[in-house]
Amino acid sequence: MPDLKMTIIDQDKILTDSLLQLSRLGAFEAFEIVNTYNDPQDFFKNHKESRALILFELNMKGITWKEFLERAKKEYPENKFIVLSKYEGSEYVKQAFVDGVDGYISKKENLEGLKNAIEKVMEGENYLSSHLSISPKLYPTKPTKEKDEDDLPDSFEIRQKLSSREIEILKGIVNANSTKEIADQLYISEQTVAVHKKNIMKKLRVNNTIGLIKTAFENGLVEN
Repeated sequence: MPDLKMTIIDQDKILTDSLLQLSRLGAFEAFEIVNTYNDPQDFFKNHKESRALILFELNMKGITWKEFLERAKKEYPENKFIVLSKYEGSEYVKQAFVDGVDGYISKKENLEGLKNAIEKVMEGENYLSSHLSISPKLYPTKPTKEKDEDDLPDSFEIRQKLSSREIEILKGIVNANSTKEIADQLYISEQTVAVHKKNIMKKLRVNNTIGLIKTAFENGLVEN
């Protein structure tokens, strides 16, 4: 029997099912995937392993990865945690390690790369996929005129651009509250609200309030 038990948490059921099938075929040799979850709440309800490796995607259902890690590391202190993600920005990598992960693997890694990462982490080392970095590139490559669909920001990436205060103000705007009403609700000045709104529009690349509201609903930034 494999020595190490692994659990995967990812909303992509095709991915979790595929990795589970590979594990059953013996692809991971000394490692065994015992559970996969698409919802982290199911993980917290059912996870019993005292010594296990948890692979998870940053974009989680109903919870942020920071909230997940804080609770999981408290409830399962002997477990190791590795990010297995399509998000490769240095800002995600750096914050994940700050939040306490043991490794960060790109989903572009092949099977051998994944096994190597797991081995390193279980030996007590931190692991980072070789093409990823904690620091932004000093000389970033020039973007091509036409971006591949996978390179376009998704809802998760868009949400990460906004602070909790900006989300609160965005909710007020979507609810058709005036600048004064938002300011009164949040105990800040109207000028501060206006500055935040300007910054939100810049981050979301919209030019007016209608565009702001449309983007908010399309990307699940507020409840419809």
